[in-house]
Amino acid sequence: MNPSPKVVQWFNQFESGLNTLLALLMWVMAFSLGGVVLLRYGFGYGATWLNEVAVYCLAITALLGLSFTYQQDKQVRLDILYSKFSLKSKLIVNLVGNIIFLIPLSLFLFSYSIDYVERSLLLSEGSAEASGLPALYLIKTCLLIGPALLLLRTFIQCYQQSLLIKKLMNRKKR
Repeated sequence: MNPSPKVVQWFNQFESGLNTLLALLMWVMAFSLGGVVLLRYGFGYGATWLNEVAVYCLAITALLGLSFTYQQDKQVRLDILYSKFSLKSKLIVNLVGNIIFLIPLSLFLFSYSIDYVERSLLLSEGSAEASGLPALYLIKTCLLIGPALLLLRTFIQCYQQSLLIKKLMNRKKR
C-alpha cells in the first residue's frame, strides 16, 4: 500500500486540523479543572460532571493526538546513540522501528479495543457516577480512532522514509 502524495497531503491537513481541535480541548480541560477547584474549595460543591469533562478531554487529546505527535517527531526517544547516527542510519532505524514495534502496537491496540468499544456502544454506556456525563461510549470510540490514525501515520512515515533511503542510496551510487 503506497499512499500517493495527495493522500499524504490530505492526511497531513486532516491531522493539522484535528490538532487545532485538540488544542482547544486542552483549553476546555484547563477551564473545567479550574471550575472544579473553584466550586470545590470556593463553594464546597463537588461537580462530578465537570471533573469528567476534564478527564474526557484528556483522554480524547491523548488518543487522537498520537499520530500528530509522531508526524511532528515529538515522541519520546532515547537519543544517546540515535543523535550520533547519519541521516541514512536514522531513517533505517525509524523504518525498522515502525515495522517491528509501531505497526504491531497499533494493530494490537485497535484489535484489543474492538470488543470493549462494541460492548460500550451496545449498552449506550454512560458515566458510573450518578451526576456524571452520559455517552461515555462516544469517548471510548477514540480507543479505535486513535490507533487507526497512528497506523495510517506510520504507513505514511514508512513510505516517506523508504523514499528518502532510496534517494540517499541513489545519490551514493553516483
